[in-house]
Amino acid sequence: MEDTIHYAVNFLSENKAALLTTIMEDNYIDSRLIGPFINDELIVYIFTLNNSNKIEQINKNSHVSLYLQNNFENLKDLKSLLINGKAVKIIASEEIVKVRNALEIKSTGYKDWIDKDGWDKWSIIKILPESIKFVDNSKWKEPQKIIIDR
Repeated sequence: MEDTIHYAVNFLSENKAALLTTIMEDNYIDSRLIGPFINDELIVYIFTLNNSNKIEQINKNSHVSLYLQNNFENLKDLKSLLINGKAVKIIASEEIVKVRNALEIKSTGYKDWIDKDGWDKWSIIKILPESIKFVDNSKWKEPQKIIIDR
C-alpha cells in the first residue's frame, strides 16, 4: 500500500492537468479538464471562479472524481490515477496562503492571471480522497485500489 501511495503521489505531482467530474442537479455527470492544480500528498487543490458551475454542483453534491493519465504508445506504458472523494471550499487563511504559494511555484502564469482578476473572484476547492485507483502497467498487472479512511 505504501508503494502505491508513493507512486500515485509522484504521478499526481508530475501532472499539470486532470479531468474533474462533478454531479449535476439531474444526476448526470459533468466533466471538464482542469489545471493547474496543487497537491499535498493525495489531497488536491483546484482553482475556480466563484460563480462557476463547479461551485454550484459541489455545493449540492460534494462527491467528485479526478482522473489523470499519461501519454502512452503501448498499453504496457499506461499510467492512470483516479481519485474519488469529497470536495470542500477552503476558508482557512493559512491553508489558502500555502496553496497560493504552491501555485506560484507550479504555474507562475496562472497565478499572475488570478492575481490580475483579484483573488476575491476565485475559490480554492480541496478534494479529500476517499479512494484511489492507480494503474501502472509497467509495475503491476492489475490496478492498485486503496480505500482511505476519513
